[in-house]
Amino acid sequence: MSSFDLPKLPEELQAEILGHTDGRTLLHCMQASKTLSNLVNSNSELQYKLELAVSGMINGPPSRVSIRERLEAIRAYRYKWRTGAIPIQTIKRSRHGAFAVTPAAALLHDGPTSALHIHEFGIPTAGFESRIRDFAGWGQCLMSKPGLSSYTVDVAQCLVAIAWNCTLEPTNTTEYPKCSLVSLANNFPPHQLARRAEFQATLPVVSEGVRSTVEVVGDLLAWRIDHGHGQEGEMLVVNWNSGVVVWHKQGECASKCRLLSTRSIMVVDTVQAVLRIYNFDAAATADCPPMPLTEDGLHVLTLHLPSLSDGAQLMASIHATYPPTYSQDARPMFIADPSVTVVIVEIHVGARPGDNTVVAWSNRFLLFVPSETLLAHCEDDADNSTMASFRHAYPEGTAELRRPGGLGRSKDVPWEDWGPRGTRLVEAEGSATVLGSKAAIVSWRYCRREYAVTVYEALPLADFDPPSDQPVVPSGSNFELPSKNRETVIPASAYWRDTVRTTYPLQETNFTFDPEEGMAVRGSKVVLTCDGLALIARSLP
Repeated sequence: MSSFDLPKLPEELQAEILGHTDGRTLLHCMQASKTLSNLVNSNSELQYKLELAVSGMINGPPSRVSIRERLEAIRAYRYKWRTGAIPIQTIKRSRHGAFAVTPAAALLHDGPTSALHIHEFGIPTAGFESRIRDFAGWGQCLMSKPGLSSYTVDVAQCLVAIAWNCTLEPTNTTEYPKCSLVSLANNFPPHQLARRAEFQATLPVVSEGVRSTVEVVGDLLAWRIDHGHGQEGEMLVVNWNSGVVVWHKQGECASKCRLLSTRSIMVVDTVQAVLRIYNFDAAATADCPPMPLTEDGLHVLTLHLPSLSDGAQLMASIHATYPPTYSQDARPMFIADPSVTVVIVEIHVGARPGDNTVVAWSNRFLLFVPSETLLAHCEDDADNSTMASFRHAYPEGTAELRRPGGLGRSKDVPWEDWGPRGTRLVEAEGSATVLGSKAAIVSWRYCRREYAVTVYEALPLADFDPPSDQPVVPSGSNFELPSKNRETVIPASAYWRDTVRTTYPLQETNFTFDPEEGMAVRGSKVVLTCDGLALIARSLP
C-alpha cells in the first residue's frame, strides 16, 4: 500500500483532509507533527471541530452565524464548565404545586384547574435563550387519569406521556397501570401521530405503592413500573408511532433498566452483579410478549461488575439521560452530542461487618460507562452502532446522526476485560442529576447555606485542554480547578473483594452556589441542563 507524508502536502489540502477526521484523530495529528499542530491552531474550522469534540458537542443547524462566532461561543461554553462559572437558572414553583423535569424543560402546574407551565431550557451560550410556554386544560386532563404517577414531555414532537395507576377503590374489575399519549396543546387532545392513545400493563395494581416512570426518546417510549412491597415489576419499550410494544420484561425493579439506543436496552441484575443488554426490533408489527425473569438467553451482552466481598449485597439503578431535541424554530450554534451519552450505574453495597446482623450500606458509587466502551465489546460489524444517537428533530442539512444497529451474538465479559480501562468508578455523596456525558452531585451545606456541586464529565478527550484566550482562573467564583486524576482507586473492603482501579478519562469540577434570597431549600431540586444548572424551588412564605 502506498503512503504519503501529510505535512508535505499544500496547506489547503492538509486542512481539507483533517476536516474529515474526528476530534481524537485531529488531536493525535497535532501531537505527532508540529506542522499539523500549527495548521490546526491557525484554522478556525479545525479549531472549532476540536473544541466540539473536547466539549462533547456537535455543530448545530445551519444559520448565518460564522464559524469564528461559533468558535468563540464554544470556547466560552467550555470555559464555564471547566471553571464552575456555569449559569444557575432559578425556576419558582407554587407552594402546593407539582413539577416534573425532562432534559428539555421543567414542567409545573398549580392545581386541578391550572395550566401546564413549561420552562424550556435553552443554551444561551449557543444563542438559544430559555423560554416559557403555558398550555390550558392540564388540570382537567389529569382528572380523567386517577392515580397519576409521572409524566414527561417531548417538546420537539409536541408529545406528552402520562403514566397513571387508577385507584384501589372497591370495584368489580381489576385495575392495571396505564400510559396515555396526548398532544402538547391547549386541552391536550390525543396525539395525531400516536397509533394508540393508551397502553395498559399486564400486571394488575395490587397496592398503593405502584410507581411508574416514562421516558420518550424519538419514536420510543420507555415505561418502567415498580409495584413495590416485593412484587414483580414491569419494563416496556413502546414504539408510540406504530402502537407496538417492542420489548417487555417482568420480574425486576423498574429503576434497573435504561434505553441505550433505538434497538437496545440495559438491565442491571443485582443478584448476579452484572449488566445485561437486550436487543429489540423497533419496527416490529406485533406486541412482544412479556419476557420472564429467568429467560436470560435473550440478552446479547453481559458485562460483569467488580467482585463483591463475601456476603455483600448490591443495590443499583441505571441513569442515561439523552440530550434534548429541539423544535425546528430553535437554532443553537451547537448542541450536546447524543453519541457520547454515558450510562451511569448508581451502586450501593451492603455488608455485615463481623458478626453484626445489621446490613451496613456503603456510600453511593457512580460507575461511568461510556458509549465507546460498549461499542468496543460489540461484534465488528459496519451496521453496528449500539450507542449512536437517536433520531434527531432537526431538518435535513444539520449534523448527521447515525441510526443504531444490533449488537450481534451474545457475549459474556469479565470485569477485568472491560472495566478497568473502559469505565470510571467514583464515590459520591449527594443527589445525582445526569445529562448526556455529564453527572452533577449536589449536596446542601446547612451551616453555610449553600449548594456544593461536583460535576463529572466522561469524554474521550476529557483530559485535554485546547489552547484558549480565556483566563485560567475566573475572579470572584467559589470553585476548585478541574481535577485530572489519571485513575480512581477504590480499596478492597467489606464491600469490594479486590481493589478497584479505573482509568477512563474523567473531568471533575467542584464549585458552590447560593440560592436566591427567599427561596426554600426543602422540596427543591437541582438538575443539569445543557447550559448549566436549574434550581426548582418555591418561595418562602
